[in-house]
Amino acid sequence: MDVEHHEQATVTQLWVDRVIATLSQPRFLVFATLVIFGWIAGNVLTTGLGFAAIDPAPFGWLMSLVALGEFYVVVMILVTQRREEQLAQHHAQLTLQLTLLSEQKTAKIIALLEELRRDSPQLPDRLDREAISMAEPADAQQLLGALKDAKATAIGDADASRKS
Repeated sequence: MDVEHHEQATVTQLWVDRVIATLSQPRFLVFATLVIFGWIAGNVLTTGLGFAAIDPAPFGWLMSLVALGEFYVVVMILVTQRREEQLAQHHAQLTLQLTLLSEQKTAKIIALLEELRRDSPQLPDRLDREAISMAEPADAQQLLGALKDAKATAIGDADASRKS
């Protein structure tokens, strides 16, 4: 799933992922700090030597460049998070499907064990209501409806407590 997600990424998305991976390294923080201090030092030294500074204090060009860089970094992080959220949703869907399949298999095993117990002359035949109910696979639609109802109730309770 991860490989397929990576293969479906556009060139731009892969480029953004690489840039964000680079920017999130501690060495980039060191590099950015050195560039900023170098910029400031260069302008201060230029002024101190009697020349006109390219960006005199309060360093308007530097602040503009940093703000522009921040804007692009924020947008790239949002793009990256959106792609990662899509992958997380695929993982959650797969986990849900595997859980439902496991639940169906467990129900089938319980049903087979109950059938074996009923058919075996060595085992006493008795009615086990819990085993009978566990032998029935869960209805995914019914569970989803119950989850939606519980969520709606919780939201309604939260809204009511905020109003009071």
